[in-house]
Amino acid sequence: SPATIAKGATSEVTIDNVVDGTTRVIKTMGRAALSGTQAFTFELRNDAAAPDVGGGLLDTKVANAANGGTVTFAAGLVPGRHYQVCEIVDVAWQTTLGPNPFPLTLSLVNDRICADLTAAAGVTTTFNVDNTPPPGGGARSIGYWKNHSSCKTSAGSQTPILDQTLARFPIARQEKTHGFYVGNLYVDTCVEAFALLNKTTLDGTKAASNPAWKFASQYAAYLVNVMAGAAPNATAAAAGADGQAVLVAIGFKGTLPLTISSARATSLTYDAGILDRYNNNRLP
Repeated sequence: SPATIAKGATSEVTIDNVVDGTTRVIKTMGRAALSGTQAFTFELRNDAAAPDVGGGLLDTKVANAANGGTVTFAAGLVPGRHYQVCEIVDVAWQTTLGPNPFPLTLSLVNDRICADLTAAAGVTTTFNVDNTPPPGGGARSIGYWKNHSSCKTSAGSQTPILDQTLARFPIARQEKTHGFYVGNLYVDTCVEAFALLNKTTLDGTKAASNPAWKFASQYAAYLVNVMAGAAPNATAAAAGADGQAVLVAIGFKGTLPLTISSARATSLTYDAGILDRYNNNRLP
C-alpha cells in the first residue's frame, strides 16, 4: 500500500528478485531413445495427492521421437513449493518415474503415476523416465477399460485398448469368435464387455446394486487386465474363479431377472471387493 513520506525525509525500498524453478523430463523406452510413433504424455500438477486428488493441472507435454524424448514444462515453479510430475501409463506398462511414485485416479481412471518435487530458485529439476512394455506392469480400473473402448459413451480419442485386448483372447470351444466367459455369457463384443464394466444388463438396465453385476464388472476388468499383461496375483485369481463359479451356478447371462441367495450374494460381493483392489493396484 502507498506510504506517506515526510518532507525532506529519505525513503528506501528493497526489491528481492526470485528466479523461478523449472522441470523437465528425459524419456526413454527400454533404455533406448524414442523412435517412430512412440509417444508418452506427462503432466505438471500442484497439490495432487493419492488416491484421487488431482490438484491443479499446470501444463501437459508429450515426449516423442520428434523432440528426442526431452520436454520442459513451460510453467515457472515457485521456489520452495511442492509440485508433481505425472505420467499417463497404459495398462501393464512399467515406469521408473520417481522417487516415491504414487498412483493418481481421476474420473475413475487409474492411469497416472506421479512423483513429487520441491522447486528451487533457478534450478531445473530433471526426471529421467524409462518405460518397459508388458508384461508385468499395473492393472487398470473398470473406468479405464470403459474409456479405452470403441463403444464408449464418453468423449475423447483414447485408443480402443479394450477391443484390441478382447481380440487377443482365444476362441472358446464351440464358439467362433475371440472372447471370454462371465458366468454363462460369452463376451466377444465391445458392447457386451462395456455393459458388464458399466454394471448394466445387456438391454441397458442399470444393475450397479446387484451383487452379480458388482462381481461381473470387476471380473471382466480382471480378465482383460491379465490378458493385457498386468502382473498376476494368486489372491485375485482365486477370487475370480470363486465368483465365476457362483455366476455359472445362478445362470448369469447378463440379463434380468436373476435369483441370488443371501449366501451367494455375500460371496459375490466379497470376491468383487478383492478384484476391485487388484484392478486398482491395491491388492498385495
